[in-house]
Amino acid sequence: MLDRGAKGLLRFRMAFLFSLFLFLIVFCRVAYMPGETSFDELFPVSLGYILISLGSTILFSVLWRLLLEWKHKVALLYEAVNIPALAGFYFLWHMMPMNHYFAMYVAGLSFSLPCLCIFLLQRQMATGLFPHVFVSFVQAFGIAVLTMGLGGICLLGINALLVPIAWNWGYALCAFSFVLVGINVFLSCFPSEEECPRSASFLYLLKRVFLPAYAVLLVILYGYIGKILFLWEMPVGKMNWYASFAVAVFSLFYFCLYEETDNGSRRFLKYGALALFPVMAVQALGICIRFEAYGLTVARYASMICSGFGLAVIAFAFFRRSARPLFLLAGVIGVLCSMTPLNLIDVPVYDQGRRLERVLVKNQMISDGNLKLPVSISEEDAEVLRSAYDYLKYSEGAWRFPVVEQLRN
Repeated sequence: MLDRGAKGLLRFRMAFLFSLFLFLIVFCRVAYMPGETSFDELFPVSLGYILISLGSTILFSVLWRLLLEWKHKVALLYEAVNIPALAGFYFLWHMMPMNHYFAMYVAGLSFSLPCLCIFLLQRQMATGLFPHVFVSFVQAFGIAVLTMGLGGICLLGINALLVPIAWNWGYALCAFSFVLVGINVFLSCFPSEEECPRSASFLYLLKRVFLPAYAVLLVILYGYIGKILFLWEMPVGKMNWYASFAVAVFSLFYFCLYEETDNGSRRFLKYGALALFPVMAVQALGICIRFEAYGLTVARYASMICSGFGLAVIAFAFFRRSARPLFLLAGVIGVLCSMTPLNLIDVPVYDQGRRLERVLVKNQMISDGNLKLPVSISEEDAEVLRSAYDYLKYSEGAWRFPVVEQLRN
């Protein structure tokens, strides 16, 4: 195990160096301000940009290493590209204020880069990649949590028995556990051979424990669909999360089992995909009803995107296709929905803004860009006006519609 860890550190040495650098920054910052200090004072915005840039570069360095391995151009000179990449990330993030847009960009990048990493690994591995990566992630996360817990006990012991210490040392412990230990343990488990070791225990657990629980959830969803048909009414907002969870669990089954050759796994993926179609149809109907009544929101738009990806997974499972293109698709979706005009903030804002403007124009409430009171307005239009404004007044993308600020005043 130690030999595997050493090979992993050597393979992803740039990721290790950047994670070590991130931990040292946090450690030195806490040591420099040992007293009780608020989070904002301990980690000001200027330092936050540095830490987030390092985190982004860690992900990029893994992707770059896998790309170099794929092209058979592994050399220290090529890995030096990570240094200007760090500078590029810093200047990119530093140009942006830390708001919801910033969080969306960082989250989109943090989602897309691992998806692209798995896509590149899939090109090199023959079989068994996703179950191995998933189990490795769970193991690394468990080790990080255990390290955090044991380190916390040690900090409590020092504080109670030796000398008083500030709770700020918990941030240094967190950086050590999850960044330095967790990330590098996970990367050390990344396969470098053409075929991954088969995760027999995990697959057994998946088939014998998770599959029956999933079947029970599917029966509950079908019972709910039967209730809808019997009562002939569609209670919206109740089924969406359960249906999304069912699709997510089926996606896990597909990514882990599509390479299995036994008839049971193949039949489950084929007929399980068919069984999800009615559930997704009812879910789509509920989303459409909410969309017609209240327009797009971030949660509704994200649900539509996840449903679209879920349909792709179901189609791939039914026709027994390789999962590799789906990782590329997930990475592209992550970029499109965070770093383009199709992002999770602007699309709902545009829809709500258009709903708001349609009501204002229809009721002659706006003239030359200025608002005026309506002579009369229907209850339906008033509800549309109220719901659109309630959404836009809290969104940072509402600056595109100056009328929102006039309504606020």
